[in-house]
Amino acid sequence: MTSTARLDLEIDLLEKKKAAINSDLLYKGEQYDKNTPCEPEMADSDLAGIVFYGLQRDRDRIEVEIIEKRIELYDLQAGAVQPT
Repeated sequence: MTSTARLDLEIDLLEKKKAAINSDLLYKGEQYDKNTPCEPEMADSDLAGIVFYGLQRDRDRIEVEIIEKRIELYDLQAGAVQPT
């Protein structure tokens, strides 16, 4: 497998992780908004706020990783192009 193909897979994985966090935010948001907590931490508004902020932070960190990988991929692809 080439380095660029591996980076593409890593970017795909990070995109899936980001989507999973977004899903979790929606799921927890519904619990909180409808006052029907399915998880113990969602029953306490202070804890729920911390959970939301933690998930948002994690999502933002993954977004940074995605951009870093895209830059790395760009650099590899640009290096593969030979000047004529």
